[in-house]
Amino acid sequence: MSTTRRLAAVLAPFALAATIPAGASAATAFYGVTADNHLVEFQSDNTTSVPAKPLRGLQADERIVGLDLRPADLRLYALTNKNRFVVINPRNGGVRYLGDKALEPAVTGDAVGFDFNPVADAIRVETNAGQNLRIEPSTGQLVPRTVTPSPTATPEAPATPGPSPSPTTAPGVADGALQYAAGDAGAGTAPKVTASAYTNAFPIGTTTTLFALDAAKNALVRQDPPNDGTLRTVGPLGTTGAPIAFDIAEQNAGYAAITTTAGGTRVGLYRVNLDTGTATPTGGNFVIQTKSPIVGLAAAGDVDADKTAPGLSVSSSSTQLRSRLLEGGLQLTVNCDEACSGTVRVKYAGHTAGTAETTVERGAGYDRVAVNLDSRARAAIRSSRGARLDLRVEVADGAGNRSDLSRPIRSR
Repeated sequence: MSTTRRLAAVLAPFALAATIPAGASAATAFYGVTADNHLVEFQSDNTTSVPAKPLRGLQADERIVGLDLRPADLRLYALTNKNRFVVINPRNGGVRYLGDKALEPAVTGDAVGFDFNPVADAIRVETNAGQNLRIEPSTGQLVPRTVTPSPTATPEAPATPGPSPSPTTAPGVADGALQYAAGDAGAGTAPKVTASAYTNAFPIGTTTTLFALDAAKNALVRQDPPNDGTLRTVGPLGTTGAPIAFDIAEQNAGYAAITTTAGGTRVGLYRVNLDTGTATPTGGNFVIQTKSPIVGLAAAGDVDADKTAPGLSVSSSSTQLRSRLLEGGLQLTVNCDEACSGTVRVKYAGHTAGTAETTVERGAGYDRVAVNLDSRARAAIRSSRGARLDLRVEVADGAGNRSDLSRPIRSR
């Protein structure tokens, strides 16, 4: 696992990303939030090692439905199903509410696109029910409108030249409902936007474009103009699963969390081509290994590619009782300091006497393994004490980094 990614989870991600030498192999770090309210961390080249921490401070029946990193202050913001906006501390999972009341109007629909406009520093919230909202992050309410009153005039007292009335602030209103532009391939159909993201998501961005994922068409769309809610089809994702979450990382690289099959619960990480819409798995091990499915995704800057082999150890006595070997095979515990998977192989007199698979899921942990032995090895163990078995364990992490360990085992 990349040690840079571990630091990225604690330090300001964009500041850290700037330290990566030009031309260095890089991956993208992510925060995610799961359906059971856990904050997770992973990177684009290793989605199997996914440390998780529970969120603290939400109501008992409250859950996160949207997540993003605010470019202006590099903090994690989220929306809950209670129409409240919160800031999440990634160090400990603590949650702080924004404002003193729930969003009005309430969010409709059961899937939410949630992202910061890096130029306006406003939150864009849109839903699969067609809702399209701009939120002031400090209050958790709609962005206020600026209204300039017209000069008052009556038939008896026409308006006279003079200073214009001063602009006033009025409560915000919802932006235009999501709909496809006339003449677009999606015109006349109801969009079901489930995720959205802006380009140029960094603190000094001066221009930005809003993209979204339409689950009804399984397509990437461009929202232009955003405040009008006008959608323009970019192209199909080319996936059978449902788009769950979306963000645009540095260098305007699109990433999406998409279920791996229609109606499935396993969620994979895909690269999304912003020119064509095509979604491609990020690698051979692209399924995000979380206990509960991902529901929100936030890119957290580029980090060093994971080139670190998993730390591997094995817990097993170097001498084993013959009766135990004959009854239950060779039993051992495989320990990894991150998620890993691989093969346990036992040899006797140069030939393979038994194999078993081993997997440590999501993060550091262990797997208890029993390797059943073939008849030749069992016969040798029965006939004499001190029969030698050669144990070899080979594992790899999600980025393909490999570790192995060998040791002799003798019967007694």
